[in-house]
Amino acid sequence: MQYVIKLAYEGSQYHGWQIQNNANSVQGEINQALSKILRKNIDTIGCGRTDTGVHASCFYAQFCFDGAVQEGLVHKLNRILPSDIVVYELYTVSENFNVRFDATYRKYEYHIHQKLNPFIVGRSYYRYGALNFDAMNKAAELLLHYTDFECFSKVQTDVHTFNCNITYAKWAQNQQNNWVFTIQANRFLRNMVRAVVGSLIEVGTGKIDIVGFEAIIKSKKRSEAGQSVPAQALYLVDIGYDFEANKWHKIDG
Repeated sequence: MQYVIKLAYEGSQYHGWQIQNNANSVQGEINQALSKILRKNIDTIGCGRTDTGVHASCFYAQFCFDGAVQEGLVHKLNRILPSDIVVYELYTVSENFNVRFDATYRKYEYHIHQKLNPFIVGRSYYRYGALNFDAMNKAAELLLHYTDFECFSKVQTDVHTFNCNITYAKWAQNQQNNWVFTIQANRFLRNMVRAVVGSLIEVGTGKIDIVGFEAIIKSKKRSEAGQSVPAQALYLVDIGYDFEANKWHKIDG
């Protein structure tokens, strides 16, 4: 039977979601905890990958288990997982469901603060100096009119296409008067969001204008785009699915 857990993690202590040799990963912690509780070797599949230091307030992981999983698994997982990983809910899904490829959209946030704050160190990017967020939003709007984002992709990455359908991209202030960039698309390339934010900051500082930002997109060259901003301020915050078509049924949490 196919199961899916919904979880969140603070990524500072992990080399991303995916298991790596000689490196601590969120997937490794989840696999180990599930295997211990279910008394069987469990290998999860994640809804995507996050880089070292990136956080997720919404993440889904799928696993196969030949047997019924009773209520209480969520509680048991949270008792043995590290405190920076929390499981919220457990679902059964259809047998042909794939948590990665059946996602209809993914949404990220990037957080910036411009006043020093010791309570958000490691969770937001401190950026000194004035930024023109109106200009940054005008540049961000251009992202909705293009699909090829090779200029924002990590070089030498193994992908078949650089096309992404971005449906939302905007800066806004949160309740703490810090700035949050929210971007949603059907898929993202490796390092894409951090490269987009780095390029938008160059617009905000006046280093490039809107025409220059559009020229970066058209160039399809990573060398033309801005530097990638630090990972610790990036959050995966939502993933969309057709829950009804894939027969999601909540059984715990």
